[in-house]
Amino acid sequence: MNPALDALYKQQVLARGKVPQFRRPPEPGAVTAVGDNPLCGDRITLAWSPASGALSFEGRACLLCVASADLACEHAAGRPLLRAHAEGFLAALASGDFGALPPSLGAFAAARGVPVRLGCVRLPWETLQRVEVISAALAAGGLL
Repeated sequence: MNPALDALYKQQVLARGKVPQFRRPPEPGAVTAVGDNPLCGDRITLAWSPASGALSFEGRACLLCVASADLACEHAAGRPLLRAHAEGFLAALASGDFGALPPSLGAFAAARGVPVRLGCVRLPWETLQRVEVISAALAAGGLL
């Protein structure tokens, strides 16, 4: 990766991890899922509001996980297929090919070089997938 671009991405992850824009309690009636990474101590609750399509998260997590959760909420908000969006990011993280994703998500390409930190980056996106599975089950049961 280009050193200047790598530095820019590092700054972005640090900024989003320190001052997340989507860290807040869930809206009333939100569908929630909990993600837990016991190796790092990350534990987040990701929430999706069926009424507004808004995403948010809360919990205790390392800076890398917080930044990933914040960007997951930003890039998936209002999208009808949360699970497909998460799968696209997770596939890019596994392959290293972030070309089809928004440039800001490329910030996490560097985590591929530190396998122990991949769980921190993956956790919010995997939790996002669970939110959609839960909301689909609730909708099928007439509860949503």
